[in-house]
Amino acid sequence: MDNTVITPIYFGSDKWAYLNEKGEPLCQNYFKYAEPFSEGFGSVIDFDDKKYFINDKGERVFGIYDDLRAFREGYAVVGIYDNTKGKIQYNYINHNGEFLSERFFDNARPFEHGFGLVFDFDKAYNFIDGDGELLSNKYWFDTTAASMMKSCLSHIGQNNNNNK
Repeated sequence: MDNTVITPIYFGSDKWAYLNEKGEPLCQNYFKYAEPFSEGFGSVIDFDDKKYFINDKGERVFGIYDDLRAFREGYAVVGIYDNTKGKIQYNYINHNGEFLSERFFDNARPFEHGFGLVFDFDKAYNFIDGDGELLSNKYWFDTTAASMMKSCLSHIGQNNNNNK
């Protein structure tokens, strides 16, 4: 994608479309809802309530999700309804639409500083890296991300020092 700015514009009556910086439509499609483009992709909800990403040509890419959030640091949070658990489970996809991990979580937050914050109701919080690995086998019940990151990095540093 080039550096063209693509902006969602609300036309009223639950009708959104994308326009480029010249005011030209990205495509002929209208959406029920549209988020700003992030890392080359826009997240939309169509009139059948399907949630998915589009590219800079207005074409649907990847799959259809039950929940999704904008790309950040190369990954987007996506949610898929799990019939066995009776709720949406979350993972990350990369720019090719590939899942970061085989594991799904009860919730996930966008990547920040190279890590995503994941949550399992039975285990609490942890961080996942760009390789799909949990940062530690330890989970935190404190919901303050900054204190969790400090604790987690301290824990990793101690493990690295013990392995020397």
